[in-house]
Amino acid sequence: MKELLPFFQSRCGLYVFLSRVFETEIDGTFLEKIRSMDFTADYPSEAMKEGAAKLGDWLRNPGGDPLTDLAVDYARVFIGAGVTGGKAAYPYESVYTSPQGLVMQEAWEKVCAIYRRHGLARKEHSDIHEDHIALELDFMAQLCRDAMKFAARGDSEAVIASLEAQASFLEDHLLNWTKGFARDVERYAEKPFYPAVAQFMQGFLIVDGALLKDLLQELKNDGMPQAEA
Repeated sequence: MKELLPFFQSRCGLYVFLSRVFETEIDGTFLEKIRSMDFTADYPSEAMKEGAAKLGDWLRNPGGDPLTDLAVDYARVFIGAGVTGGKAAYPYESVYTSPQGLVMQEAWEKVCAIYRRHGLARKEHSDIHEDHIALELDFMAQLCRDAMKFAARGDSEAVIASLEAQASFLEDHLLNWTKGFARDVERYAEKPFYPAVAQFMQGFLIVDGALLKDLLQELKNDGMPQAEA
């Protein structure tokens, strides 16, 4: 069972990274962390490869004041600052799935209920709603951590239940709107950073959904690998 841990850990790391990118503006510490990351891996989808390549290109030539550029673009892309008509890639599932394009609609209610079932409460200091892209990605990271914990102690039933929860949330509350979101990020951004990450994210979510389905089928058909003694 422990052979699954590197897979879970890798997925968790990507979800954490993506969540942080979209949660708030990039600061100096996080930019240095991004610069230390390797985006030259042989990714399993063209969207991931293209997004990583664009991100790598930007990192090699970010301009004279990248933090200011990114802060301005964050406000423009995700808040609508400086855009005629206030149009933006508002990072909420409800905006992309409700008929009126409003926040705190049915998707938000469903996500809140899911978080509660998993014992997660809203952070008191948070000023973003629960169906924000950063919080949905962070929830996937938390589920990955749970799967790691269950695998480490040899609880196959809990691992399968966690993977099922991940596959369901990914299908119902990420893949159902992030394609349009990534398209809008590309539309409203003036710098390549956020479109590159959004393209990479969309490719990763599709790949991750397929991998989860395959892994679940394998585990249910063949049984969970035995933990090491």
